[in-house]
Amino acid sequence: MSGKRFVLLSLLSFTVVLTVSAWFAANVFSMLATTEKVDADLLVVEGWMPDHVAEQVIHEFNSGKYQWIVATGGPLQLGGYLCGYRTYAAAMRATLIHLGVDAEKIVAVPAPDTKRDRTYASAVALRNWLERSHYAVKGINLCSLNVHARRSHYLFRLALGDRYPLGILALDDGRVGENDWWTSSEGVRRVIGEFIAMGYAYLVFSP
Repeated sequence: MSGKRFVLLSLLSFTVVLTVSAWFAANVFSMLATTEKVDADLLVVEGWMPDHVAEQVIHEFNSGKYQWIVATGGPLQLGGYLCGYRTYAAAMRATLIHLGVDAEKIVAVPAPDTKRDRTYASAVALRNWLERSHYAVKGINLCSLNVHARRSHYLFRLALGDRYPLGILALDDGRVGENDWWTSSEGVRRVIGEFIAMGYAYLVFSP
């Protein structure tokens, strides 16, 4: 291969890599942090999310036609002995009640302890609770944290099947944003990690 041809191929390869990288940086966040709500009377909240997104949950609950909130999540990984709540589901329920939501409208549905596929385990726990409760649920909107939203929606859909319309709402955590996620190590880890995890969910995971 001549030197001129090698330079041209190198420039072409660099251009392709740069173009793909620019497209990825511009589009991956919005692809992962999807919001597609449905007409719903049940709002489901993933309990592992940080406390400060609880106000967004309350705003969504108050602005919709929801009858109940269900908080999901497995065992707390830190602080359970100190705070008195052993699961993310129970901790999120207590947080929402503390912020003014009627306790009778919030149910904690804990998931079992598992080392893998925790989101799917929470979805299965929700499905089992719905089957036991016999509530006439018209539709469900699921609250997740920005780039985790698409994967959560997919896994909850796998668990729930087609029995209930299922929407998704990506909440803003105020730390990792669409236009600057690549400027911090936390943003890079979260976005790239979720992109890989989504690929695993779609291509490898089997219930």
